[in-house]
Amino acid sequence: MNAVTETQIITGLPVENILEVIVHENNEPMVPVKETEKIQLLKKHKYLWPVLRKTVYELLVKASNNLPERYKLLLSLYKKAKRF
Repeated sequence: MNAVTETQIITGLPVENILEVIVHENNEPMVPVKETEKIQLLKKHKYLWPVLRKTVYELLVKASNNLPERYKLLLSLYKKAKRF
């Protein structure tokens, strides 16, 4: 009998690279990211809020729906909480 093991792949940019990203405001609304069967949020904190631009969130959901069975996206993308 073959044992199935789960592997978590974690890759991210160094903070220095993230801080170099130039953001051009396009006034697209920020939307809260909702967990689904295929999208899991990491590092929840009561003073932080998981949000993305609307189009980015829609693409993320579409991509997650195309993942193979047993795969999911683990996200850590929080900003300071404020009202939408």
